Amino acid sequence: MMHIGVPALIVALLYLVFQPLCFWKICQKAGYNGAWGLLSVVPIGAVGLLGFLAFSDWPPRAKDVA
Repeated sequence: MMHIGVPALIVALLYLVFQPLCFWKICQKAGYNGAWGLLSVVPIGAVGLLGFLAFSDWPPRAKDVA
């Protein structure tokens, strides 16, 4: 039987918290609702979200327009 160690569980929990937070901020900066970042918890959701963000039109930022 395979046992998962405590360090591996800590790394997995940090990953499950840090990755959605990063995607949340990226979605907000792209002009979308940050809750779309929660899709990154699902493996295929993260890939789909990256593809969507990569090929969608982002609104221009105020300093880029001026």
